[in-house]
Amino acid sequence: TKRSCHKFKTMAGSINYDIPYTCAIVTFVIHSSIIFSGEFVWDDRAAILGNPDVLGHRGIGQLFSNDFWGQQMSSSDSHKSFRPLAVLSFLISRIVYGINARGFHFDNVFLHALVVYFYSKFCFRLTETYLARDPKQAWHVAAAASVFYSVHPVHVEPVCSIVGRSDILCGLFFIVGLLCYTTSTIKTEALGF
Repeated sequence: TKRSCHKFKTMAGSINYDIPYTCAIVTFVIHSSIIFSGEFVWDDRAAILGNPDVLGHRGIGQLFSNDFWGQQMSSSDSHKSFRPLAVLSFLISRIVYGINARGFHFDNVFLHALVVYFYSKFCFRLTETYLARDPKQAWHVAAAASVFYSVHPVHVEPVCSIVGRSDILCGLFFIVGLLCYTTSTIKTEALGF
């Protein structure tokens, strides 16, 4: 029986795009051990267990006037590290999972897998457009780059440490932004602008 799969329209025509899903699943499996063995460690304790913004002791509006650690930005004790989306994601994790480190680690692993998914699509887009006109070859390059990205120590540390979520979110927004930009420029070039 033929397996049905989604198609992704490219310059070379319709091709199978299971590779981004596969890269994301492999990433999740590789990093899943942290979900079951992870605890709140080092900075996790201060950023989550000691942060009134995450614990829900303050209104959600305070997220935008406090630093990453829950200190008032105007305070002399503040590190001035302003990351409200990361703190908001911690608050959402705390609401969903309670004070359970496994839930927070699950979210980090899931977000990292999502980054790898979009990264593989971005690598494919660049490889197909500028290096290899053969979609199969472009997907092989994208898969290799994505797996390397997934397991590189620079990216593994933020996954293992809950406070590294701000790095993962930054990577997610950056890669999605690049993917949107390259998609729009390729479409513009194809239209002759």
